[in-house]
Amino acid sequence: MIEVRPLSTIAMIKDEIEVSRSTERDLYEYMDVFSYTESSLKGKTILNVGSGRDQSFSRTAAKYGARVINLDGRCFNNGYKAKGDMVIAFVQYLPFKENSFDETIGLFIIDWVKTERKQALLEMIRVTKPNGKIKIHPVFEELGDPKALKALKRKSIIEFLTTKKRDIDPHVTLTINKNPTYSKDDWTDVVETISLLPQDLAEVYQML
Repeated sequence: MIEVRPLSTIAMIKDEIEVSRSTERDLYEYMDVFSYTESSLKGKTILNVGSGRDQSFSRTAAKYGARVINLDGRCFNNGYKAKGDMVIAFVQYLPFKENSFDETIGLFIIDWVKTERKQALLEMIRVTKPNGKIKIHPVFEELGDPKALKALKRKSIIEFLTTKKRDIDPHVTLTINKNPTYSKDDWTDVVETISLLPQDLAEVYQML
């Protein structure tokens, strides 16, 4: 049975997308942020959430044996027609079967998602294959209770990577490792931990 969302919720999501910024990103940006190499891309199927219209990452990654599916909801608002490996959809309601992608990534997206953010994270986990990875950059207020985060890190469910890019402040990438033994309820608990209870970033990292 398909769960029908109120039109008001869809309208709020569209409004958030309307005010979000579109950024230019190439393969090297993704390599920098998500620690990809030419060899690590080979054979992977990757869902790139919030990709924007630019498909340069997917075109270049294909040269190294990866297939990247781009997904963006902004195109709903201007009648853009998807081409190639581009899908027009909201991250809160991904139009893919469970366990479809080796990795699901979101670059400069999650901080713009205010409506049903937990649902968005659960959807990214749902469509990722067992033992796959969900990578989100950057993360800020999504970081939750330090003790709970430390427990998840100890179990290798989540990882944090701080990267220094060029002349800007360090940014943090969250990686969620999809443990095949976890149930839907388990993942709901994980998402509750990482998306509630905003903390000071320095305080969080002192305890991890």
